[in-house]
Amino acid sequence: YEYKVLGRMHDVSAYEFFQTQIDLNYRKKWDHLVISLDTIEVEEETKSELVRWIMRFPYPLYPREYIFTRRYCIEPNQRLLILISRS
Repeated sequence: YEYKVLGRMHDVSAYEFFQTQIDLNYRKKWDHLVISLDTIEVEEETKSELVRWIMRFPYPLYPREYIFTRRYCIEPNQRLLILISRS
């Protein structure tokens, strides 16, 4: 599947939203459903990360584990913030 998410928030800048998406430690603080959320590997050249995320779900569901690669790019001249995740 592929998803493209577009939206508008008047009280949050695009950069603040972007930082929230890539900051795993911050996610662990506010998301009470996170059991584990860690970067397994980082490749600086391509700005890509391998992430392992274990999430709690309500009973009778069991926790689920997600392993995905994500890359991001900031192009200030073109006013672009790009975040791509692939499981």
